[in-house]
Amino acid sequence: MAKKNRRKRTALRESKQLWLVSEWSQMPDTKMVRSAFVFAFHNDRLVMVRVNGTRYTLPGGRREACDKSIRAIVKREFTEEALGAVGSIRPLGYARVETISGKFHFLVYTLARVKSLDDFIASDESDARFEVPVDGSDPLLAELVGGEDTTSWKKACHRALLKEANKRRRATA
Repeated sequence: MAKKNRRKRTALRESKQLWLVSEWSQMPDTKMVRSAFVFAFHNDRLVMVRVNGTRYTLPGGRREACDKSIRAIVKREFTEEALGAVGSIRPLGYARVETISGKFHFLVYTLARVKSLDDFIASDESDARFEVPVDGSDPLLAELVGGEDTTSWKKACHRALLKEANKRRRATA
């Protein structure tokens, strides 16, 4: 008998939209995952990276042929972009993205604590690393979550996921 994919849903209202953030007992099939990202916390600060000198984002990226699991994607991408290592990786949520032709893939978001950070050296993966307080006092956080920008589904999704990540992080502290 196949194991059921059980989930706990949390409803979050953000920018006059209702988002369902799910905690899944199983993540989507790795073959269907296009990209994976991590809300990684180091000393209660969110680790973010800058890509191409302009874009501030979560460490993460596309699945490569060597990646056999979502956790492998997240570990590899965090090492490449943030020059560090994360501990246990927990599912946070995912977005199912469907094309006009009906094909779909997943963008997966995870939660982890940082085990270690090496001295940062800029590379073609990222040119800067930041540890951002999540209390809203740092303008870099607005780059990720977009303040009250209601035009970007991705920033609204990040706002909802950040709220949930903070709640879960505090619950396990």
